[in-house]
Amino acid sequence: MHKTKNTYLFEREYDKENSGVVDEALKRYWTNILGAEVISDLKNLYGIDIDSTLIGTNTYTTNQKNLDEIQELSNNFFSKNWSGDKITYNGKDVVFGSFFSQLVEFSTELLPENTENSIVESFTDSVLTQLCKICISTLMFEMYILKKEKKLRGKDAVAEYVFFNKKYLRSKEYVKCIFEIYPCLERLIFECIRNALDNYKIFVDRLAQDHDLIVEKLCEGKNFSHILKIKGGISDSHKKGSSVFIVSLDNGYQIVYKPHSLECEEKYQTFLDFVSKGCKYTIGKYTILNCGKYGWEEYVQQADCHTEAEVKRYFYRFGMLIFANYILNTNDLHVENLIAVGETPIIIDTETILGNYRVDYAETARDRIHLIIQDSVLYSGLLPCYKYAQAGHGINMGAINGSAGDEYPITIPRIKDNFTSNMHFEYVHPVTEENSNQVILKGRSVDPTKYKQEVNEGFCDAYLNLLKRKKKALEAVKVFCNINIRYLVQDTQRYSMILHTSYHPDFLQNAMFRELMLCSLLKDYKKVQGNIEIVRSEIMDMLEMDIPYFYMNSSDTDLFDSRGKAIHKYFRESSFHYVEKKIKKLSRKDMTTQSIYLQIALTKLNELDFEQRVMRQVKSEHKAVDKSTITKSIMLITKCLMDKAIFSDDKSDVNWIGVFAGGESENATWQVRPLDNYLYEGLPGVAIFFAALNKIFSDDKYNQILEGISKALFTYTDEMYLRQRGSENESSGVFCGEASLLYTYEILYQLTSEEKYITYSKKQIEVVSKIVNSDQYFDIIYGNAGALLAILNMYKVFPEKKYLEMAISIGDSLIEKQEKNGGWKGKTSANELAGFSHGASGISYALYRLWHLTKEKKYCVSAKRGFLFENSLYDAQEGNWKDKRCFKDIQFGDNKKFMTSWCHGAAGILLSRVKCYDEMYLEEFLTKDIENAIKAIIRHGMFDNNCLCHGNLGNSEILSECAKNTGNLEAKKMSNILLNYAVNNILSGNFDCGRAYLFGHKIPGFMTGLAGMGYSLLRHIDETLPCILAIEL
Repeated sequence: MHKTKNTYLFEREYDKENSGVVDEALKRYWTNILGAEVISDLKNLYGIDIDSTLIGTNTYTTNQKNLDEIQELSNNFFSKNWSGDKITYNGKDVVFGSFFSQLVEFSTELLPENTENSIVESFTDSVLTQLCKICISTLMFEMYILKKEKKLRGKDAVAEYVFFNKKYLRSKEYVKCIFEIYPCLERLIFECIRNALDNYKIFVDRLAQDHDLIVEKLCEGKNFSHILKIKGGISDSHKKGSSVFIVSLDNGYQIVYKPHSLECEEKYQTFLDFVSKGCKYTIGKYTILNCGKYGWEEYVQQADCHTEAEVKRYFYRFGMLIFANYILNTNDLHVENLIAVGETPIIIDTETILGNYRVDYAETARDRIHLIIQDSVLYSGLLPCYKYAQAGHGINMGAINGSAGDEYPITIPRIKDNFTSNMHFEYVHPVTEENSNQVILKGRSVDPTKYKQEVNEGFCDAYLNLLKRKKKALEAVKVFCNINIRYLVQDTQRYSMILHTSYHPDFLQNAMFRELMLCSLLKDYKKVQGNIEIVRSEIMDMLEMDIPYFYMNSSDTDLFDSRGKAIHKYFRESSFHYVEKKIKKLSRKDMTTQSIYLQIALTKLNELDFEQRVMRQVKSEHKAVDKSTITKSIMLITKCLMDKAIFSDDKSDVNWIGVFAGGESENATWQVRPLDNYLYEGLPGVAIFFAALNKIFSDDKYNQILEGISKALFTYTDEMYLRQRGSENESSGVFCGEASLLYTYEILYQLTSEEKYITYSKKQIEVVSKIVNSDQYFDIIYGNAGALLAILNMYKVFPEKKYLEMAISIGDSLIEKQEKNGGWKGKTSANELAGFSHGASGISYALYRLWHLTKEKKYCVSAKRGFLFENSLYDAQEGNWKDKRCFKDIQFGDNKKFMTSWCHGAAGILLSRVKCYDEMYLEEFLTKDIENAIKAIIRHGMFDNNCLCHGNLGNSEILSECAKNTGNLEAKKMSNILLNYAVNNILSGNFDCGRAYLFGHKIPGFMTGLAGMGYSLLRHIDETLPCILAIEL
């Protein structure tokens, strides 16, 4: 083993007086990997400048004592010859078997004699799994070098791999050579083996020591003599490789071994008993045997429900669980933490009860809303919650209904071309795995959204029951005083990816390099971890190949790492104090708020079911509404937005609690979170409303709101402008993409004449320019058609050549992506669609606008092809255009379901035709389309929703634009009918009309909420306000 390069930085003492020459190439390499900010923070972490470590002639002393055992293991390995036979895992051959089989054979020889076969097998699997993680990158790289040097023999890549495996990897001298090149690899291999030996020895000793207690408490008195099987890899490894085992005994029982205290789980079960009292049913429990630093548990097995009544009782109990975990501020409960056992939901692994917050000061309004959500029923993870969201989709990690087969938008490494000399890593999208969290009735999983009434009843019953017993509750929670609770500093997925990267051969040639790579955790540490000592502890754990582990004492404000080192006063208050405060502030008002959140989260989204309930034609005034009446309705909307505004603690920043769709269309549900930075339903739309409001009804309060939103948007643009990588993963669209901020700044400049919006328009267009080349959506909402419209607007204000060139490049790309039938098929659509938001109308309209500017015929031809494709979907019998979106593999149009809105159907199609009318009026199809669309809206265009995207005010505004451009009187009449209806609703206090599924929550945003409704009404007060629906200035 190399005597110096196998040591980490913390094990080295550098000669600070050495003034040798710094290896500048190496310094540039590390600066490129880590970034200049991290490089500068290294001194704070280690007390030495990076230059000291990169002086080729610099000397240092090392502490080799902790490596003596590792050196001895390495010497013993090389002192014998090992078979080098192939090795299998789960019945399949393992790559580089000649290498791994020697190490595994060596490892098993170190186990005590007469070790049970089941233990040997589990130990072997554990060692092999970890060794593969550590070694495969280096072995693939070394094989690649030999292939490049033409030292591999064989007729093809398979034969070359076999040659490398047998000739080189069986060679003791070659393996020694690898360890000389990669001394950190050698260290990791034998540390892995040592840790596994220690952990299995501890497990065997504890099992023998607790045998009688296990038989009595977990096996109903049935004795066991042997272990049939041990299943490892159940949890992440912590504290030198220790992890959870599921143990199958020869008496027919399965038990779970956990190498940490089970005091949390014990106290949790006690508290569930208290919550159950007075409710219809008790909450299920399982047996726990806490042995101090470790423990044993009953293995909880999923079981089906047999009757509908059992399912209802299950979800009632689930509501009780939601309440219990709401009280305890539990977090990070997801699909793997819930077992559906007949009519009883069982929560396992409750390490993260009594959650705590590093800070409770809200620098931004978004922070304040996150604190509100953290203090709500949404925080525990039991209800649907989406992570890794992109372009409106995400992975549902919620315990109640997270399912298998959902594809993550992130990528992870996977070996490609196994057992060949061409082996390499490819990055693939993982999918969610099968868990035991779903209720099964008669062999089929049950949709929890159909049982939200039972869930809500269980929640409210438990809430009201405890409300009557506040004093007793405050006594009951004292069981949680002074216990240690795990605290999650960062997402495990991030740690896992960094660990994988640290095993790259570049970082194993010198242990210092691996440690420097792990120093990437320093990036943004003040914001993420909050303390550089946290980073130090994270690195120390990951050097041990572990996921970092932290815990807190429930009655203290310190945080502790896996070695017990304290980070003092990390929290402002103890987690137990938070629970006490939660109980004290319980009230019927809070119960109503939490009940609304719960029901929203369990409401399934289907636009046609919720947003397109067509009203039968009501008798409504078709004359123009007088401006004073419209003004009254605007002021009611304004008051509602002002009342619901949430400010940062210094009042300089503002946001609102919004409701957003999350997940794939078939299983999408609503999410409660702060407004995002996009126009469709985020902050930009609210900014536009208040800017227009302030222009017409000047008031400092309105300007304060505008300034607060502008601050948040500017911060976002600054961050995106400086971002070096990852921008290509963002969307480019004008409603749900980066172009939405560009368009917002353009509009705000038009409304306020303030130069700062021009400054940020110019910054934001640079952000958009990084994204447009990777667009896969093409449409108005998410894609380049929307970006094209915003860029054309920018060129209108600032006719600079580069903006025109950008617009032309996008137009050419859209033509290239056009299908033979004239439509476009984006990333999230199975078919070419009609309509304005995602379909041919919007994209063709954008191309028409480009043609209007450049007079390049190809853009007009492409736009016309798009319109004609769309007309191929016209259903003369229904008088509307078919909706080819799919729901459960069935097209909406096939079920004779048609939308008549801006987003999909006749209204958006009308808008596109009307906006092209000035120069394409001679096209016969255009005039016919306008007539057909007006008729469709008159027949089916009045809804129980007043929003712009799919409601009455959107359709009213489109008809009004039609009347202006074409003089159509029927359009004007219907526009007034819809306007009257909406205004009367608003004046009666029914802002969102039939949105019963929001249970009283009002959406603040533009296309689906109050801001857009208010802005549309303002256009009747000031006709110079631009039409946002058509992305105009």
